[in-house]
Order: sequence, then structure tokens, then C-alpha cells
Amino acid sequence: MSQLGAPLPSCCFAVRIGADLLGSFTSVSGISHEIEMETFEEGGRNTGPLFFPKGPTAQRLTLERGLVFADTYNLWMAAALTGSYTKLMGTIELYDMQGTLQHMWTISEAYPVRIEGPTLNAMSTEIAIERIEILHTGILQLV
Repeated sequence: MSQLGAPLPSCCFAVRIGADLLGSFTSVSGISHEIEMETFEEGGRNTGPLFFPKGPTAQRLTLERGLVFADTYNLWMAAALTGSYTKLMGTIELYDMQGTLQHMWTISEAYPVRIEGPTLNAMSTEIAIERIEILHTGILQLV
């Protein structure tokens, strides 16, 4: 394990949804938590409003990757597009340069909510990137 405070490169990671590796992603964003709060203005209270937690709100992970085809991934996306939302567990794993697991987050009840195909341009040599947004009910850092 890395020592506390030692920076880790963010370039070695894997995303698994269900039992399979979804793909080789160039970036993952949205690893966050948010708790929705209700604000209450109490009459006669001059020091400020009161805040009450309502609970966690669903967050979106955005996965960007090079165009990779996987049968499990295609079946999961096809099912979502036809209205069959299979909620799966998943993980995001961060490795150091030697391939040792340094951090891992678990994703609860993940399912795809947005799929953006690649932008194709014959005048460009950039890699074709597609984006997948995954809604989930919770993310927890384990390691």
C-alpha cells in the first residue's frame, strides 16, 4: 500500500461492472458523494437557518474510453436501450506503476443512463472516444 500523503499516478486503473472488465478507459470522473440537505428558516432564529440531511443523492460516473467492443458490455447497453435496466455492482481499481492495488471503490446498483458515441472526423488523427454515464446509488472507498 502507498504511504499516507504519497501521490499516486492516476493513469493505471480498471473499471468493472458486474464480473467483467468493461474496458480500457482513458478517464473516469464523478467519483463523489453528495448528501442533499433541507434548509429550514426558523422564525425568531437570527443566527442562520437550520439544515437537515435528506439523504444521499444518486451520482453519475462518466467513463471515457477508446472504442473497444465487449460482448458483455454490448448486451448490458442493448438491454438498457430496450428498457430493461439491470442494476449491477461494480468497482473502480487504482494501481501503482508496479501493478499493486492502491485504492478501490465499490459502486452499488449501477446502470447506464447515457451513451455517447464517438465523434468521427476524417481530417483528424485523434482516437475515437465514446462516453458512458452510469447512475448508481452509492460509491464506497474500500482500500
